[in-house]
Amino acid sequence: ASGGRGGKAANNSALGRYASKRKHCEICLDEDGFDPSEMIGMPCGHEFCSICWYGYVSNALEKGPLCIRETCPQAGCNELITEGEVREAAPDLLPKFESYQLRSFVETFRMTRWCPGPGCGRVAFARGTGGAVADAGELVARCDECDSRFCFKCGEEPHAPVTCKLLATWQEKCRNESE
Repeated sequence: ASGGRGGKAANNSALGRYASKRKHCEICLDEDGFDPSEMIGMPCGHEFCSICWYGYVSNALEKGPLCIRETCPQAGCNELITEGEVREAAPDLLPKFESYQLRSFVETFRMTRWCPGPGCGRVAFARGTGGAVADAGELVARCDECDSRFCFKCGEEPHAPVTCKLLATWQEKCRNESE
């Protein structure tokens, strides 16, 4: 009789070791757990199953450019998700995420500007301006993709010796007179 008990205890012990290797996802709460290879972790240490991660990334991208400010799915965690997590969880959504990252960078970094050329998606970078685009004078940029030339400060066609502010005033006056 004791042989049967020992076998059952050994079986329970093996089941316990198997269960302890399974990981728990705080999003779906799947009662069977997941193999560690099915989990995706963040630098903060929180892990979630790859299925939940895909849904989380997909949902975040529906927010548009704000998705780059999305944080770890764990309640109260402020760790930002990065292209690393997106690449692992949803590689097919990575290009969209990266385009939002680039867009955010260009819109917030004063030393960059989108090329205004028709259909062009290149980014222009100011060089040799000492950290700030000069208030006076014009910085003419030329796109190496579409060959457009434009004022780096305002994005309009080159307009030297007229300042960007004076050009904007002139354009406003012309618009008002044509109405």
